[in-house]
Amino acid sequence: MVATQGWIEAGKKNLAEANAKRKDQAEARRLARWEISERKRLIKKLIKLMKLRTTQIRKQEALARIYQHGVTIGDYTRCRKLNGTACDPCKAIAAQYVREKFHADPKYKEAEKAWKKANPDKIYRDNKDRALKHGAKHKYYTRQQIIDRDGLNCHICNREVDFQANHIVGQPGWELYPHIDHVIPIAKGGDDTLDNVKLAHAKCNTDKGAN
Repeated sequence: MVATQGWIEAGKKNLAEANAKRKDQAEARRLARWEISERKRLIKKLIKLMKLRTTQIRKQEALARIYQHGVTIGDYTRCRKLNGTACDPCKAIAAQYVREKFHADPKYKEAEKAWKKANPDKIYRDNKDRALKHGAKHKYYTRQQIIDRDGLNCHICNREVDFQANHIVGQPGWELYPHIDHVIPIAKGGDDTLDNVKLAHAKCNTDKGAN
């Protein structure tokens, strides 16, 4: 009887120890799962913050490039569109580009004159002139108004435009330069007004054409 009682007590003790061990193991597994989950959450949060910071930096850099002057040939067109007339540094960089272009290709000027002579109906001073010649409406707007309204992304591919890219078609990087795209093309009856224009990459705008 005493031996049986001893076995019972020993069994109870072993069972209690086993239960306590299982509880400890379950608690350890729970803590491990929590740590993994918390680590994943923190990593996701860190990635989100890094992406946000990267986006902010890119926007700041893009905005800084908008007001860059006299560094690349694209600055001349951007300065002229923003201010009406280009500043002296932008005029100087444009003049340098033209001199280098003529020096590299002496027939460039003659080819340009020949094209203008053969295509007088395709020569426009600006979008206003093009709109009026097509019988469309025109109302003054600026590129800054488009940026303030829509941001810096191309409305066709939804990727950011590059204001520092070369604006001359065929030159390295020209594809990312921002164009003002008429959502409904002027040739299709669209107006040259703020409601009908958005930013687009030069390549996206060229590929779209009059579609």
